[in-house]
Amino acid sequence: MELTAQQIMLIGFIASLLSVGVKLFSAKFGIELSKAWMTAIVAVISIVLAVLFNLPALPVYTDPMQYAAEWIALASGYVGFATIIYNILIDKVLDKLKLTSERFLKLE
Repeated sequence: MELTAQQIMLIGFIASLLSVGVKLFSAKFGIELSKAWMTAIVAVISIVLAVLFNLPALPVYTDPMQYAAEWIALASGYVGFATIIYNILIDKVLDKLKLTSERFLKLE
């Protein structure tokens, strides 16, 4: 699994939308999202994008152990791919929100 130029551009676009959404949320409710919420939101978006960028071929086995092993292998590949997307996405979101990594890591 690798990211194409179009997928990276889409990740940047989603980061922009997410940044604007967080700014609007903060302005509307006067609440700044914590580190845990930002991480959870970006992680979920990353996993969804990883699956959408490379839709899985669902395994079909009669043996339950072989079926479980195939699902674990499939999931681990997507989690690794989502990690790459997460790293790009969180960097872009923090940059657009004018948050440095050091300040973001100190927020509770």
